[in-house]
Amino acid sequence: MKLTVLGSGTLFLTPKRFPSAFLLEHENKKILLDCGFGAIARLSEASIDHRDIGAILISHFHTDHFGDCFNLIHSRWVGDCYEGRKNRKIVIAGPQTIERRFKEWRRIFWPEPKEHHPVEFREGTVVFRTGGISVKTFPVFHVPWFKSVGYVIKAGGKKLVYPGDIGSEKSLSCLSEAARNADLLIIEAGYPKPTPNHFSLDRLDRIMKIANVKKALICHLKESDEIRVKEYAKTRKKCIIAEDKLNLKL
Repeated sequence: MKLTVLGSGTLFLTPKRFPSAFLLEHENKKILLDCGFGAIARLSEASIDHRDIGAILISHFHTDHFGDCFNLIHSRWVGDCYEGRKNRKIVIAGPQTIERRFKEWRRIFWPEPKEHHPVEFREGTVVFRTGGISVKTFPVFHVPWFKSVGYVIKAGGKKLVYPGDIGSEKSLSCLSEAARNADLLIIEAGYPKPTPNHFSLDRLDRIMKIANVKKALICHLKESDEIRVKEYAKTRKKCIIAEDKLNLKL
């Protein structure tokens, strides 16, 4: 598997860090882990045609994780019209209500009734495959007003785990089980202390040990996190600090 960090930042976009989005490639398949606003631009900068994306895996409904999902679908449809190409189906996976929320976006921003791009939705607890990539969701707690999911992805004998945004307490048991023996854990852990809605560096130490995680990619970083996270990573060889356009091979 090849992983490209498209966005390593937060809802407050900076030139250095766009909101959350990760491109995963295996054999001839491409999927996105989250699709925060700016993801389409980052794909273009990487010379990736976003019409080649076969699936988008959404962790939750904040726009720094979900904001470019609808735009990507609409843009695919327009691009295919320009070139006379047949629309290729895309899978959108995510928490419960993702299909309803997507259709509400469509009703407001894409009102033409006869224009249609084929989308297959997978909601809540799901297991599916796209080519040689297997995908399984697990429950995550981020905020109380909507459900969130994380993803366990396996391909080529490797295991990648991505929980999206996750609180420091309620999801620990689910995350430790999902991340067991993971080759890579993509984790937001910029906070110095545990919080109800986000993960912290001391909790990352616990998960790495309990779950026997081989490598952790620390993401979802704001400018004020950088010094603290760099100091943390200096003494932990298993931890990598995410940067936009970073490439990793598993």
